[in-house]
Amino acid sequence: MQMKLSSRLAATFLLGLLPGVAGAATYTTLYAFQGGGDGAGPANSLLNFGGKLWGTTSSGGGGANCSGGCGTVFTIDPATGAETVVYAFQGGTDGANPFASLIKVGHSLYGVTYQGGASGYGTVFSLNPATGAENIVYSFQGGANDGANPVASLIDVGGTLWGTTQFGGVGDFGTVFALNPKTGYEYTLPFEGDGGTFPGAFPYASLINVAGTLWGTAQSGGGSNVCNGTNFGCGVVFYVVPGQPAEDGAIPLFGPPGATFPTSNLIDVSDTLYGTSTSGGSSGNGTVFSFSIKSSTQNVVYSFQGGNDGAWPGPGLLKVGGLLYGVTFYGGGSAACTSGPGGCGTLFSLNRKTGKEQVLHEFQAGSDGAGPGAALINVGGTLYGTTSGGGPSGNGTVFAYTP
Repeated sequence: MQMKLSSRLAATFLLGLLPGVAGAATYTTLYAFQGGGDGAGPANSLLNFGGKLWGTTSSGGGGANCSGGCGTVFTIDPATGAETVVYAFQGGTDGANPFASLIKVGHSLYGVTYQGGASGYGTVFSLNPATGAENIVYSFQGGANDGANPVASLIDVGGTLWGTTQFGGVGDFGTVFALNPKTGYEYTLPFEGDGGTFPGAFPYASLINVAGTLWGTAQSGGGSNVCNGTNFGCGVVFYVVPGQPAEDGAIPLFGPPGATFPTSNLIDVSDTLYGTSTSGGSSGNGTVFSFSIKSSTQNVVYSFQGGNDGAWPGPGLLKVGGLLYGVTFYGGGSAACTSGPGGCGTLFSLNRKTGKEQVLHEFQAGSDGAGPGAALINVGGTLYGTTSGGGPSGNGTVFAYTP
């Protein structure tokens, strides 16, 4: 299965972003990618570190081994909008096409690439933020005994890096893996479709650590034949307990009722997990759903209606005060984007207690971007995010929103 890489372009400048000043909400494009050496198609959340916003682009940056470029690691200065390419992937053993965000562990940054590496199945890499030097920590081998094609960000659990791969493992259903960044030793826990000790298939999201238990979603599996007429199911929420055998600690819990194909990272709010699904809900345009760790109850908090309301809320959510903030890849009413359900995407808020949703911005595919596909981050009350397309040249943007 090949993932279609973004090939878009754009360029604007940050003007008058004053997070501390009271007033009307503001949306600002900080930077629009040109699609050449500066990168293209950011598809991930940003990392706030050292006064800069760090991110990756899935293509651009050069790299002759990849059509449209192999991707980059970049920084944005939120005060000026200036972009700097810290590292450009070449598509060989150094990896290619990073779709995931970066994490900071000690003095290094860690990330994954979807392709490239010694066997072409992707990598885990480290980056020295001071020098831009990249090092391959692990190259995935694919096959029944190893993962392939990681999409999701890593998490650090006591010095061990945990993550997921979309494919590889038994039946090519994907894996959960643990990696010692110092020794390169990797432990792989394969999904087994709709059977075996670890059902579920094709995890697309990163894990979260809740009191020592790691929680995640897989976009397929669960046994229901309602979705696509297959026995792969509509998706699962699962957990893994580090240090326990797979048959004891890696047990899928459910395919979300009404919420199908979850691809988002989960967030924990007082032992209730919140996530999004790209489809399902009352109109089939996706949901925000919740799962109670204590009672194992699950609910659809909101069903997207498409059109101006938004559709396909793929990435995760962000809690700020009493609200959840997120984006949808489609919807929003703009006629500039006609693929999928239509529309160029939205930025929204949701009251998780009342289920009231509010669309805060409808993307137009102009300077503001199109197709937001990454969770937001909060830096001092300003929300930052990326769009995979749009902007003057169509290669995506970095934006800021001050509620």
